[in-house]
Order: sequence, then structure tokens, then C-alpha cells
Amino acid sequence: MVRDRLTPGTPWLVVEQARSGISKPAIRPASFGQRAALLACVPLLLLLGLSGASAEVDTGAWQIRYDDLKPTIEVKYNHTYYYQVPEAPKGAVVLFHGCVHSGYNYFPRSAACLDCRGLPEEMSHTLQALNRGYAVIAISSADRDTGCWSWDSDSDGVKALVREWQREHRLRDLPLYGMGISSGASFALKIPRWLNMSYPPTLFVALMRDKTTVAKILRNQNVLTALHRPVSVIKVYPRLVYPTYFSDRDPHSFSKALSVKIANGLKAIGMIDGDGAVLLDPRYTTKPWLRQLKQEVPELQTGPLTTFKNLYVPDWNDTDSTNTKVAGVYSLMNLAYAYHEIISDYVTVALMWFESGGKADIEVLKEKYSYGVPPLRYRQETAEVAEDPLMPILRQRAQGIHPRSTLEVEQVAVVAGGEHAQRQVQQHLELEQQERSQEQEQAQQSEADEAADDELLQLSKEVEEALVDPSKELPLSVPLPAHLLAAARKAARTGKRASRMMPDPAAEVAPQRSGSYLAALIGGAVGGAAFMMVIAALAYALVRYRRSAAAQGVALGAATMQAVHHPPPPHYQAQGECAAGGLCLLGGSARLSIVPGVKERFEYEVVEQTGSPFSARRRIRTAFNDSPRKVGSPHKNGGV
Repeated sequence: MVRDRLTPGTPWLVVEQARSGISKPAIRPASFGQRAALLACVPLLLLLGLSGASAEVDTGAWQIRYDDLKPTIEVKYNHTYYYQVPEAPKGAVVLFHGCVHSGYNYFPRSAACLDCRGLPEEMSHTLQALNRGYAVIAISSADRDTGCWSWDSDSDGVKALVREWQREHRLRDLPLYGMGISSGASFALKIPRWLNMSYPPTLFVALMRDKTTVAKILRNQNVLTALHRPVSVIKVYPRLVYPTYFSDRDPHSFSKALSVKIANGLKAIGMIDGDGAVLLDPRYTTKPWLRQLKQEVPELQTGPLTTFKNLYVPDWNDTDSTNTKVAGVYSLMNLAYAYHEIISDYVTVALMWFESGGKADIEVLKEKYSYGVPPLRYRQETAEVAEDPLMPILRQRAQGIHPRSTLEVEQVAVVAGGEHAQRQVQQHLELEQQERSQEQEQAQQSEADEAADDELLQLSKEVEEALVDPSKELPLSVPLPAHLLAAARKAARTGKRASRMMPDPAAEVAPQRSGSYLAALIGGAVGGAAFMMVIAALAYALVRYRRSAAAQGVALGAATMQAVHHPPPPHYQAQGECAAGGLCLLGGSARLSIVPGVKERFEYEVVEQTGSPFSARRRIRTAFNDSPRKVGSPHKNGGV
């Protein structure tokens, strides 16, 4: 399954969010080739909790605790990296941080690492991986101004660094997984292609409030599904900030008493309501809430702040201060708002899914092995719909006071079931219903598009075979079936290619709009017909040229281009053939179809043979290219 790996015998996987489990499920051990998997985690929407039946992770059974996180620090290939290898490791996990962060955020400050500045969710990643028996290596990006990852600056160094690290610690023959966050996830997603691998199983963790990134993730999911690669998406919804929220997620940095103070302070400054719902986007609000919170909570006074585009944010570049509490509050508030932030709830889930080769039931793993305290159930009448997994807001255990908390919560008790909570439930119900309807419509339309594509492919093949046959008279035009011609006209009118026929949203919303609609329809039909005539003329000229070349017996010159291909669709696999001139056509005929749009179904890429390996390498656009953190230079000017 994996033809090229970071080291011989080591599959490459990428992860980003998970939790730890109580006991290992009965999963049949995967074969060596099946152990390759990739988890790219992006924070997008809002995270809801698990159902009441969810098993809470027993961190008391962990052999490795926060005080045991003592990394070794080294520098190679312009990258500083931090690693820890347990006894008898069963594999390794590479951690790729997000923008403005560093490898040192995955380990707490200690005598072994005075520069480390551990943050809640990052340290949770490290703890879960180590307690599951994996060696951990957290690499800092080369760009220390923005903290973001760059393919040109980081790819070669990271590849060489990880290979040497595996060799030095005898990890070459063990599974290699990766966990990427935001910019780090984008970087990690490109590595399998760069290493010429078959793309491994992929798990996306999507924070659903970020609609733009969610849409990209779903498109990536469709691509991997079409390539028959295991892929899954875990949707994360907003959560409430209850009194012990901070200490539950990071007991190393926050005591229960301090967590209650912070929750009270957040309510006092208007960042959360009585239910604990986050009222403003912590990342982009112009409200100086961090500065206000420091005035409410003395323990946060020494936490460094800076300004970035008139916003108060933690000073990520301040390595002099040892107080990471402000940065931790900022991260966990962004997680509760669930727009764009790291989340560790599904790290263990992901590792176990990877160990199964992407075959284990992800929903079962989520129920049993998600990390952290399950959110508390809403006290509303939701029993009739609470079992529906598509309604995550109702599966949330209403995040009021945690039942194990013995602390007295003054005034801010975050009582569940208030009027705001009811409105939030209704809004999420409507949102989920809309998403389900849209997904069903998209699935139906996709099926129709595939059928149209297949029919167009077959038609183009028949027409081209007829045109290149010297014994047959060349037609003056290429006839198309009426329904396909109508589809082509519709595609021309809507600006979409013929083989991806989508309904015109404007026509569906307001079909009764003025008489200009009929004129546009007639114009589109005429334009579509003219377009088809132009295509037929081009095909006619192409065939004339082919016949002329064949009659003259002209040999092809030395090829300066070569065809590089993805695995072709299952329904279009054929015996490969290579032309005499050095042009190699893999996976069947590479002739472009004369039918508009159909050529996009051929999964070929042409690269210059004379170019460098970098120019020849396919650059894949992923869901993380437009990370909101990748704007400006927060390390230079301070920022998020």
C-alpha cells in the first residue's frame, strides 16, 4: 500500500485530535501495509460532547504523567525538534504545530527543557501518544517569524531529519504516524504525495463554524472516496465553558479553584453567558477581553500580552515569561467557540483507527476512547431525538457544573437549560437539518453527474474512433443525444462544465423573475449549440492532422514532456502503452476527449521532463491552504 516511506518499513500517517482509551477494543491487527494512515485535523466548527454512554478516559491509569514529559532537544537541517522515546515503543508520532506555535508547546517547562512552554491541547497530544506506547517528536517550522510551515523551506529538512531520528532510535521498522494542526496539517497532507505513496487512510476533525474550511474538507473527502481510500470526518461543535472547564482540560496549569475564578471572570466581562456559551469570537473580537480578564483574575497578571491588528493576543514569542496560563485560556476559549483551534479529544481515537488500517468503526472508537470529561447533558426534553447522531447539540451533556466538582461556584454557576440554551438547541437543530438536506441533494446530483460523465466518455470514444478511421467519411458535425446537448447548454448557461451539471441556484430560487430569464435561456441554448459546433470543427481539424501525419510517416521527435498519473478510475483501466517518441501513456489512452469537460475525468498530470524535482512535484491544494492564522507576521508584530 505504501511504496515509499520516510524510512524503509515505516508507514506515514498524519494526525491531529483525539482522546485516550480505557481498554483496547477487539480489533484484528492490521497487516503491515494497512498500518499506513493519515489524520489531518483542522479546527472548524463547534464541539459538542459525547452521549451519556460515553466512557470517560481514566487518566489515573496512565503510566506517563505531565511531570514525566522531559524531552530531548536537538537541532538539524535548520529545525529545532523535541522528542521523547518510551521503553519498547511500538511506533512513532510526528507532531506538526500550527502558525505562531512551536515544537516546545508540546512539552511543559521543566529542568530538562527550560525553553518549553506547554499548552493544554498540545501537551494532551503528547501524553496520549506516549501512554499508547508511541515515541513522539515535535518539530518546529523553519520560519520562526510567522511560525507557519512552508513546503519549499521545510519539506526536505523534515524528511531527512525524521529519517535520521528513526534510524538513531531503531524506529525504522515501526509504524510512523503524523499529527498536523492548521498550517501543520496542510504540510502533513502533502507529504504522502511527495514521497510517491499510495495515499493513506485519512481522518479529518472539522470545527464546523468555519464553513469555508469545512467545504474544503468535504471536497477532499470526496476525492479520497473516489480513489477508494479510507477517509472519515469527525464534526466538532461549540461547547460550554463550565466552572472547571479549564482544570479538566489542563490540570497541569489550572487548579479547580483557578478554573472557577476564570469562568466567573469571563462571565463578569461578558465573554460567556449564564449557560457558559461563548458570546464573542475570542480570536477576532475587538473587545480587549484578555486584558480585562487579567484584571479579574490575579493569577493571570504575569501572562504576556501583545497587540496584533488592534487585537489583544498572547505574546507567543515571549520565552522569558514562564506563565502560560493566559495563552492556555485563549486556546481553550477558541476551542469552546470552535472556529479554528487545536483539539485533542480524538488523538487516541485516531491512533486506534490507524492501527486498524482505517477499518475500525470510527463511531465506536469515539464512544469508547474520546479523551476528556464528557460535556453535561442539557436538561431539556430531548429524549426522543437524543439518540440521533446527526443532532450533536442534543448529545451534549449540558455543560453546567461538573458533578465531581466540590467547589462552590458563586453566581456564575453556568446553569444549564436556560433560554439561551433553548435557542441554541433550536438553531443547531435547524442547522443540522439543512446540512442533512444539502448532503442528500449533493449525493443525488453527484450520482447523476457521474452517470452523465460516463455516457459522455463512451460517446467521445465512439466518435473519435469513427473519426480516425480512414475508411469512413468525415462528418461535418458530431451529433449529441438530446438530453446531453441540453445538459451542455445548461452548463454553458450556468458557467459550469458539461460533465458536472449542477442546477442553476438563481433559477431555483426565483424562476418567475422577469422576461429576461426567457431571453437568457434562449441565448444560453444558442451559445451551447455554437459551442458544440466549434468543438466538432476542432475535432475535424485534429483528425485531418493525424491522417496527414500518418500518411507522411513523420516520426515523433524526442519527447520533452511526460505523463504522470494518479490511479485511474476503476471503470476506466486499460493496458498501458508507450509511444515510440518517449511519450508514455499510463492507464489507458491519454487522448483528450472532444466532448467539453470530459477531459477532466482523465486523471493525468503533465510535467516538464527537463524540470527540477521540485517543479515536477505535484502541488496539492488542501483544506488548510487558506488558514486564517497564515496572515501577517504575528511573531514580528504579535498576533494569533
